[in-house]
Amino acid sequence: MAGHGWEDWFEREEFIGQISDIRVQNLQVERELVQKRTFTRWINLHLEKVCAEHHDVITMDINGDSHSELCMWLCEAASV
Repeated sequence: MAGHGWEDWFEREEFIGQISDIRVQNLQVERELVQKRTFTRWINLHLEKVCAEHHDVITMDINGDSHSELCMWLCEAASV
C-alpha cells in the first residue's frame, strides 16, 4: 500500500507534463498565426503607400515559400 502513493504521484506528474507540452504547442501555433496576421497587415499597409493603384488587386496570403516572391514584388513595386 505504501508504494501506491508514489505511483499516483508519478502518474499525476506525467499527466501534468503532457498538459504542459500541449499548452506550449498551442501557444507556438497561436504565436505563428499572430505573426502572420501582423506581417500581412504591415505588408498591405506598405503596398497601399507604395502603389495605391494596384492595392485593390493584391491579396496577401503568406505561405512558406512566397517570402522570396514577395520580396521581389516589393522591389519592383518600390521602383515604380
